[in-house]
Amino acid sequence: MFRSVYTKTLWERRSSIVWWLVATLLLGAWLVAFYPAIRDSEQLQRFIEDFPPELLSLFGIDPAIYTTGFGYLQAQLYSLIGPLLIIGVTVSAGASATAKEEEDGTIDTLLGAPLRRTRLLLEKLAAMATLAAAVALVLALVLVMANPIVDLKLSTLGIVGINLGLVLLGVFFGAVAIAVGAWRGRRSVASAAAGALAIAAWFANGFAPLIDWLDTVNRFLPFHWYLAGDPLLNGPTAWHLLLAAVTAGAVVLGVIAFRTRDLRSHEPLIRMRIRRRPHEESGRIEPAATDGLLRSVYGKTLWERRRSIWGWIIGLGALAALTAAFWPTLQSSGDAMQGLLDAVPRELLAMFGITDPASLTTAEGFLSARLYSSVGSIALLTFAIGAGAGALAGEERKRTMDLLLGTPTRRRRVARDKLAGIVTLVVLIAASLTVVVIIAGAAYDMGLSVPFTITANTGLALLALFYGTMALFVGALTGKPGLASGLAAGLAVAAFILNGFGAAIDGIEPFRWLSPFFWYLQDSPPLARGFSPSYWLLVAGTLAFGLVAVPAFRRRDISS
Repeated sequence: MFRSVYTKTLWERRSSIVWWLVATLLLGAWLVAFYPAIRDSEQLQRFIEDFPPELLSLFGIDPAIYTTGFGYLQAQLYSLIGPLLIIGVTVSAGASATAKEEEDGTIDTLLGAPLRRTRLLLEKLAAMATLAAAVALVLALVLVMANPIVDLKLSTLGIVGINLGLVLLGVFFGAVAIAVGAWRGRRSVASAAAGALAIAAWFANGFAPLIDWLDTVNRFLPFHWYLAGDPLLNGPTAWHLLLAAVTAGAVVLGVIAFRTRDLRSHEPLIRMRIRRRPHEESGRIEPAATDGLLRSVYGKTLWERRRSIWGWIIGLGALAALTAAFWPTLQSSGDAMQGLLDAVPRELLAMFGITDPASLTTAEGFLSARLYSSVGSIALLTFAIGAGAGALAGEERKRTMDLLLGTPTRRRRVARDKLAGIVTLVVLIAASLTVVVIIAGAAYDMGLSVPFTITANTGLALLALFYGTMALFVGALTGKPGLASGLAAGLAVAAFILNGFGAAIDGIEPFRWLSPFFWYLQDSPPLARGFSPSYWLLVAGTLAFGLVAVPAFRRRDISS
């Protein structure tokens, strides 16, 4: 199985890809199942015809074709869910391609084999592309099986075209992650760079019909190349060739960076410098002044994410500012918006975390739906889970835990400092987001309550810390960061679905209170209410996971 880097990479991701494929199958089948309700709704068709097309573009809807199988799937599946799934797979694999080997201290062992650097990187790329193709294949099979059942009226060429474009889109962002990882040698930097580019390109594609200059910029971005020419309708397009060519360019840059850079096999625990007095041959070794944070495990945790944290802050801040900027336009069409929401099946909206459709016509509801119920919460949870999984288990995977414990620092102190570092980072992101929302709300006359804004972001931070400390505990218990992040993320997705579907399906509603997302979101926008008593459940869960992580870490044999 391990006769090549390609097969080794696939084997290492065998567990995580299964969960990705299951999630893809369930989400794809659920979306397709709602198509007959959309197609047969005359009320929805009337409201779409009367609704400003520029505003519909915010939701990925083309009013001329939305009630067709092509239009519905392009808006709901291939403009958001499909890209989100496949980019999540490829960016994760791409960021880990070479940077993870460096961080784990295995790159020197791997290159000790008769294997050129170029071949190593290309085989990592091939494995990533295989994973992306597997996700797209599941979506294609769902469409092929559903096509005659729900009368989607899709051609085989169209199904092939859109999923080929989806693979190319995912591989492009994965190649960007590979190139940055090969250049910098850090997974966090690689994933942050590729993720930020993906979010920017997605927003540009959605808002391009509203802003002339953005429409011009969008023509040079990958989301436009992926969907241009209607591949779901017409099959593969010439734009896909452009996307493939740019991907090849990113790969070439990655190969050059990887071949010409001095690779590191481990991360130094503490950075030192030699301080010499004039005319002295020898010097005294002291911690560098710029690395003062490295005098404690807590400071080291903050220092390791000193660069990537800015990407998360800027990305979430930009998301909040752009969303708020479109509120005045949406406000002018409030009645039409309400009619559109009344016509869309409640279950479909619940799938995206919108359990109270009427609230979307308010400033608090509109901003909460985009920022706190979907993209914003996903982003902060991704950060917190990654930080929690890497805090203790990541040190073991990098083979630096034995060095860390070789210092006069008790295990209890290590675990506590790691936990404190995660809390500090999450609070910093949430506080920055709070400031942006308050400023944007005032700038666009949204009438947001400052105390409610603070409590909404407090709840978001608590939700992220709940799953971040869960990942910390699993990592402390098992020493496996992949299992820690996969389990925490899987439970988060399950809880999100339970909360959304519980709001729309009577049979599931009694179990909805089990979801931490319900503790945070409930049935009203977070920006429209103060501190909810259910937030204490998030506090209790965070404290519980943090407390049990300490003894779990203290009692386990640490792998070195």
